[in-house]
Amino acid sequence: MGTLVKQQILVLFIGAAAFLAGGCSCQHTPDRHPVTVSLGAGFTRPQAIEVHIFAANAQLSPEWESVSMSKYWGASDRERAQKFREKSMYVMHFGIDRPTSQTFSPQTTPEEWKQLWATWEQQKAVKLFIFAYLPSDPSQPFEDKAGSLDARRLVIPLDKCKWENPQQPLDVTITPARIELVTQQAEKKK
Repeated sequence: MGTLVKQQILVLFIGAAAFLAGGCSCQHTPDRHPVTVSLGAGFTRPQAIEVHIFAANAQLSPEWESVSMSKYWGASDRERAQKFREKSMYVMHFGIDRPTSQTFSPQTTPEEWKQLWATWEQQKAVKLFIFAYLPSDPSQPFEDKAGSLDARRLVIPLDKCKWENPQQPLDVTITPARIELVTQQAEKKK
């Protein structure tokens, strides 16, 4: 192969690499997200509902995605008690004389926001978890499932490339049947 051909191939390779590097403007890094949780239609009377919001790193996320929600919300759950001791979780309470919509954000909960996100970022969190204690009919208890397939758990990626805007506000609705992420993920345009 001649020197001229080698130079042309090198130029093409460098040009393609530059195009690919410049063409993808999204950096796959974690981002903070304000979260608003609201009670949806279907609640005929105020229900005592507890919501836990926390983030986990790549190593711990699979554990939190697979933990039994029935066990988690059990009265003597070890993981839940440990999280409370670590103060690495934001807790919301819904029920009588409580707002039907609550927000975890730098505007509404500045101290908790700053402290929790600093902790989560230090731990290199990659996913946000929202667990909801939903009252159930004892004759038809909720079925334990993995990840967001469980009606009582949301698993949300913190990757900036999964959201339309930086620090995308997340809207979550709780119905008697499940907890749902209303905000849609959107891959950023390259």
